[in-house]
Amino acid sequence: DSMNIDEVVVVDRNEFKLQIARDFGLQAVLTSDVGKIENQFDIVIEACGASETYTSTIGLGRSQAVVVWMGNAQGSIEFTKSQISSILRKELLIKGTWNSVYQRGVDDDWIAALKMIRNSKRIPQLISHQISLSELPSFLQQMFDIKSSHRPHDIIKGIVVF
Repeated sequence: DSMNIDEVVVVDRNEFKLQIARDFGLQAVLTSDVGKIENQFDIVIEACGASETYTSTIGLGRSQAVVVWMGNAQGSIEFTKSQISSILRKELLIKGTWNSVYQRGVDDDWIAALKMIRNSKRIPQLISHQISLSELPSFLQQMFDIKSSHRPHDIIKGIVVF
């Protein structure tokens, strides 16, 4: 089966990121509105690592959905009795995946990602900040402060330019 881009829905708490998803032709939903799209998806991918995104995957999947957990957990994750019952009732298939594989001297995930970035007209649009090595400590502190406070921001990805 192939998937159409109009079947992809991105969920995030940051409206800036959601607008970029819309610019790519994807549907976008604020995390606070995730309840409006429950039980609609055959495939659900968690790529953030936040406890609330892990637990929301259970409600998003329809019966017999595949739920892929990829984000590095940012802390303890607790599921309610109701969520566990939902996993069982819906017969969800939960799969874990490591988000990258590095093998020296082999065309691994990192090499494939670099090739995709080089050959894509759209992917470079996702790099919101180019910084020098000397700017890296303050940029990382800024990212930490933003993540800690959950406030809106305009950072997608930053790269260090040498």
